[in-house]
Amino acid sequence: MAKWGSQENAGGKRVTVSYQGVTATGELQDTMPPTGKIHNRAGIDLNPGFCIALHIAEGGAYDPVFWDWTT
Repeated sequence: MAKWGSQENAGGKRVTVSYQGVTATGELQDTMPPTGKIHNRAGIDLNPGFCIALHIAEGGAYDPVFWDWTT
């Protein structure tokens, strides 16, 4: 979020996410909690639209997933 100055400013920005050779671009809709509060080892939380586009089930653990800002 540092790129945009705050978590609030990052909402609605576009990101590109890739998993197993499939890439999707969409809008950031929410963010992960601070690292110390993550207890399931998740590094990324994909919204339902990304899961559909990447052909993966919601709530699964997928590794490695790559992402980057597009805007």
